[in-house]
Amino acid sequence: MTGMVLLDTTVWAEHLVRRDLAIAHLVERDALLHHPFVAAEIALIAGSRGGPVCDALAYLRTLTVLPDDTMLAFAAAHALAGGGLGFVGTHLLASTAHAGARLWSRDPALAAQAERLGLGYQPD
Repeated sequence: MTGMVLLDTTVWAEHLVRRDLAIAHLVERDALLHHPFVAAEIALIAGSRGGPVCDALAYLRTLTVLPDDTMLAFAAAHALAGGGLGFVGTHLLASTAHAGARLWSRDPALAAQAERLGLGYQPD
């Protein structure tokens, strides 16, 4: 899935507050990916305000939710433990790597680890 980008919850949450034209550009290029954990976080965090985003995510290509043991093996192989990431962020990184995609995050720890692994994405 080269050229494809997964947006984490921080990017979508900001988009709910203030429309981000970089996201619109990715939509136009059909370059967005979806991860079920992101949709769940948006639904829990944003409530009814997140409905339109959650609905839109259903139309995007979905990344595989990797088994927890695969995610933990990825974390061990890439020295992610103690790097400020939690369960969901580590899953997002592992799924992004597995798909050969990139990850756009505004979370400082997740963005830093994505960059370190060559998986980071920042819009032009």
